[in-house]
Amino acid sequence: MACKVITQFRTKPGHADDLLALLKKYVPESAHHAGCLEICIQQNEDDPNDIISNQYWETRKHYEDYFAWRAEQGVAAEIQSLCAEPVSMRYFNQVLEARAPTKPIGDAEGTDKETLLGIVKEMTESMTGAQSTRHWAEDALWFDIPPFASRGIQPALKFFDKVFGNFQSCKVDILETDAVVNGNMGLVCTIQKVSVVLKTGDAKRLVVRETDCFERRSGEWRLIHQHASVPSGGDWDGKVTTA
Repeated sequence: MACKVITQFRTKPGHADDLLALLKKYVPESAHHAGCLEICIQQNEDDPNDIISNQYWETRKHYEDYFAWRAEQGVAAEIQSLCAEPVSMRYFNQVLEARAPTKPIGDAEGTDKETLLGIVKEMTESMTGAQSTRHWAEDALWFDIPPFASRGIQPALKFFDKVFGNFQSCKVDILETDAVVNGNMGLVCTIQKVSVVLKTGDAKRLVVRETDCFERRSGEWRLIHQHASVPSGGDWDGKVTTA
């Protein structure tokens, strides 16, 4: 079960913007840490010195390992220097959930496309198995570029982490996008330019075709199939022929 962590920051007067700038610097990297599912920074409308970080982690242990890593880097002390009170953390497990009814499909089509495109973009920015599979259905079928296919989240999550563990960096640019929504089914096709630097220092660049199939389940879009491939037979500029 995912663990929700709420971190409370009470900044010194006049230092709220300094803390937000610091968090903006570190949060993108934090979101790629092993076990991180989501980080959301929020500021009190009535008291700007009151800032919280809402985080979801696979387990409390994942967060504690992350915090120890940040403390070792000196980041925790850097943040504390801007606060008037000791930074506090609270840990929660979900015990009840209720969601607003889903909007009529006809009215929501544009929003649905934006949601699916946002999910695909989030997956291209991932460097962990947890983040890559955050929107996957439990029975998702995956065909990857290497000779690998999987059914379900766990084998894919482990394979993602194994592959990402060899990367020093990975940048994905979406060159072309096409999205279709029909009722409770959605399809996003993208052409992506992938630039990878391995920990060995070697660099690789690929043009990848990816198809992501989604189904709306219990009011949420879930990826049910992903198929990624690299064209064979020579270089390709990523262009789609229309005539």
